Amino acid sequence: MNSRRADRREVATEFVRAVNAKTLCASCGGGPIEWHGEHHPTYPNARISSLRTQGASVDRIKEEMALCEPLCRSCHMQHDGRLANLSGGHAKGVV
Repeated sequence: MNSRRADRREVATEFVRAVNAKTLCASCGGGPIEWHGEHHPTYPNARISSLRTQGASVDRIKEEMALCEPLCRSCHMQHDGRLANLSGGHAKGVV
């Protein structure tokens, strides 16, 4: 792998870790958090995790974070419907 890209990825990863460590869920105040953006299904490469993996600049990651809501995994799943789908599937005996 290109060492320059690896360096950018490392900087991006450390930045996201530092922000995540200080950020609480906007719904319940819990953590750890995930970044929810209504536009992510249409633009999956805009997800914070994707930007981090791509080695995006800290400025680009900050821009995306400003468009997103920090949510813990449970609240994130509840917000986007995955929790209801998961619960519904188990209630019907689907794994």
